[in-house]
Amino acid sequence: MPCPNHYSRVSYHQRCLQGIHRSRDRLVLLACLGAIFCPALFAQPAPDDPAGGAIPAIQAMVKTLLTETVDSSLRQAQAKALLQYPQQAEEAQQALIDILNGENNLSAKIIVCRAIVNRPDPLLAPQGLSELSPGFIDPLFAALISDQPELSAVAAQALTKCRDGVGQRLATMAQDITQSQSHRLAAIMALELLTGKGPVLALAELLDESQPEPIRRRAAQALANMLYSQPPADLDGFIREFLLRHLPLIRSMDDESFLHWQVNRLKQKLNAAQTQIEQVQQQSLLWLKRYQDRLTAEFNGLAQPADRLNLVRKNLVDQTNEYLRVWAMERIKDWSALETVQSSPVAAEIVELVKPYLADPHGPVRQLAAATLGSLVENARPTAPLLLEQLSRETNPAVQAALLQTLSTMEYLPAADSALQLLDASNPLVAGPAARTLGRLCATQPVALSAEKVEQIAQALGRRYPEFPDRVDVRLDLLLAMRKIAGQAKYRDLAGRLFSAILTGALGDPSERIRSEAVYALADVYQEKAIPQLLQPKNLLDDTDTAVRLAVLGALQSYPDKAQLPILRQRLEREDNSEVANQIRSTFAKILAGQPLETIYQWCLDLQKNNGAANGVSEPQRLLLDRTVAVLAEKLNQAKTANLAYPATYEVLVLTHQAESALKANQPAQAIILYQGLLGLKEPDENQKDAWRLRILEIALQTSQDAALLSQSRSAVQALLKRPAAPLALKTIAQAVDHHQQTEETLLFAAQILTTLILPLQVEMAPELQNEWNQRRLAVALQLIETQERLLSATPAKENPQAIALLAKLDGRLNDYPANEPLEIRKAALARFRQILQPSSPEVRPVPPADANSLSVRLQSAATPDGAIRPVP
Repeated sequence: MPCPNHYSRVSYHQRCLQGIHRSRDRLVLLACLGAIFCPALFAQPAPDDPAGGAIPAIQAMVKTLLTETVDSSLRQAQAKALLQYPQQAEEAQQALIDILNGENNLSAKIIVCRAIVNRPDPLLAPQGLSELSPGFIDPLFAALISDQPELSAVAAQALTKCRDGVGQRLATMAQDITQSQSHRLAAIMALELLTGKGPVLALAELLDESQPEPIRRRAAQALANMLYSQPPADLDGFIREFLLRHLPLIRSMDDESFLHWQVNRLKQKLNAAQTQIEQVQQQSLLWLKRYQDRLTAEFNGLAQPADRLNLVRKNLVDQTNEYLRVWAMERIKDWSALETVQSSPVAAEIVELVKPYLADPHGPVRQLAAATLGSLVENARPTAPLLLEQLSRETNPAVQAALLQTLSTMEYLPAADSALQLLDASNPLVAGPAARTLGRLCATQPVALSAEKVEQIAQALGRRYPEFPDRVDVRLDLLLAMRKIAGQAKYRDLAGRLFSAILTGALGDPSERIRSEAVYALADVYQEKAIPQLLQPKNLLDDTDTAVRLAVLGALQSYPDKAQLPILRQRLEREDNSEVANQIRSTFAKILAGQPLETIYQWCLDLQKNNGAANGVSEPQRLLLDRTVAVLAEKLNQAKTANLAYPATYEVLVLTHQAESALKANQPAQAIILYQGLLGLKEPDENQKDAWRLRILEIALQTSQDAALLSQSRSAVQALLKRPAAPLALKTIAQAVDHHQQTEETLLFAAQILTTLILPLQVEMAPELQNEWNQRRLAVALQLIETQERLLSATPAKENPQAIALLAKLDGRLNDYPANEPLEIRKAALARFRQILQPSSPEVRPVPPADANSLSVRLQSAATPDGAIRPVP
């Protein structure tokens, strides 16, 4: 049978792999790795005595080891020291061998065996560790067959550390039928702890039916453990499967292949066990969640604060289940965040209930307790010393962060030293909250930290910033803290001295959050002197991130300068974000508002020039013009209030732009009012006013079929008829009437134009014009009669009351329509109206060409005092 301890024929890595299997739980590998990477843990310091004094030192350690009244941990340390004694290793090990060979002191023997088990492998241990003496083998075999179970078990483990044929000797003992059954069982126990396939083959020999049943069963159990199989409940079935399935495969492998196969089986078993554990955990968590959901529903259904408090107290006080304590603390935290709770007497009870759980063994409970006190800050301020005390001994990063946040919310100045200490924490989850806390404490008013303490904090913030190149969140917390300091006038110079390089460099940080915060901080430190840094040499208004551009615009608003106006206008043309574009216009307007009237007016003219460009104006520029005109309007109102003089052209520009803007916004009535306001100005000449009157007329005629707008424009039309622009005004009205006569839907508006604008003013017209408009009135009236006749012929028969009213206005003789009479009477009335308008012909004849004198005579005879229309012969 091959010897299982053949180190000379395996590689160094194989030896490491074998070390995995030298204990039942296969975890010695961790100790081996520790020996590689942490040799100091296994090194035994040399005694103070010179080499000649080593023997007395050994004797002293042996005496301590043998003294049963000495603490067991000290005795174990002495045994370990003797095994690793660097001076006279042979003498030290011989002293331990003598203890194992002794007849008494069972506890000392067990301690020596444990020290051997825990001794690092010389191949993996620090340089200088001697080999284990072969003299240990016989005493350990004697201990193995001891009638003391504890000694026998630990001796079996210790034998795995020995070489020189231990495996072969154990195999021989286990197979020797002359040995007592207890000795053979002890040998099987030791074989199970060895690595390699040799012990497996040795144990396979013990499965033969000629062996006693206890031997066969213990060998089968050892094989099951070594192959990571299920325990052999059916002994014969297990043996049969092993002999047919596993044994031929094992024999075909070399030692290295066997070890890899064995490790793979271990992985499979661990994976299966892990899967089973996870399934059990999932089932447990599912039941727990259902229970918590039921508790939550019960909690939400309670209306009285006292009942809610009793429920959470029941699941918090004396509750060993940490998940239920977390549930209770979550309910308290969410509940305490309500303003109704914070202002009620129950808040004080919550504080008293939560305080003890700042020291709960479970981290999430402590974290929630700290956060809850932060929600109840006004009621929980007396707990600040307790929070700080817990912070001083807390090691959980999440809880430290929660404690810092609550102390920051409370603005508890004594926490500054602890926060400053935690700022140096390697864990970013602690360093970030510490920075936030320090920033807030530095800005606390009216009681504040001393200037010396603030400078110490500022230095620490600046020192830590470069140490987190990969943590945007921490750098942001540090910048926010710097900004808190820089925002105070008394520390502005300090901030400039300590933060300048950091803030300037942060403008080019890959993170947009860092860049935007750096913009705000620079503006706080340098105020208006920071603006050039934001616009030159790299214009941060062109930054790819909207937050950065908004931050720059905020700085420009805080420190306005007219030199920024062209830059803003240029950026606006390229801006594709609506929020930023609106902020650019607001910033532009704010800067412009601080300029004199003349400058604002010139900007309006310049923007209007682009607004009228042939290629059209962009929407951002149009909106900028609107905002600029609004600034001019506000400035004019201020000038009026102060009785300051200004050119009328300023007000003309404002009212004209506002009128056209109202028109674009579908507010024609407002547009007409604004143009009428222009007509009230004294400075513009009448020709300019005629243009505005014509614009009023165009708005009334073109924007909508609104009789009210026609009434608003009547005064403008009346003034135009007395001006050289009268022909143009009448032509405009005539075109509108002719256009609206073309369909029945717009015919009513044509009648409204005539009755509102022409009929009241017709008597002031020259005779030839009167005749022309009489003909239009006649044509429109006849078309209205025709439409009403069609309505009465339809089913159901019903005329349009508005049309009937307009007929009466168009001709004074058409005012007695029998609206409430039977249908035939109404039809007859319409026929009579037609006959009144056309006594000799059903068609309206056009005015024949004639010279001015004859036409004048005919027009004079056509008009009647009551507004009736007579066809011109």
